[in-house]
Amino acid sequence: MIVEAEEAAKDDKPQKPLTPAQLRAKAKEEEIDGLCNRESIEYYILWHSMGGSQRGLSPVEILEMPAWLRMDFSTISRYTAEEHDRVKRNKPKKPKPRGRH
Repeated sequence: MIVEAEEAAKDDKPQKPLTPAQLRAKAKEEEIDGLCNRESIEYYILWHSMGGSQRGLSPVEILEMPAWLRMDFSTISRYTAEEHDRVKRNKPKKPKPRGRH
């Protein structure tokens, strides 16, 4: 993204705004950035939608997973935990009641 801006500045041509389809494609690319395999995000979504985080994986299930999938699940879990913490931090706090109630 920075490289694109630098190249556009060199050309002195104004950058065209991205179309909605280009924006969706770019978001999909950035969503997958940092993963070993693009399929991991689909596996994670399916696993999570079926209650994956409510039922922990057994050691046998973990050992049977390919290494790339274990690494990607850890990465995705870390991203979601960081996002959850960020949202929780920015959530307005309820005012504390004063006096006797």
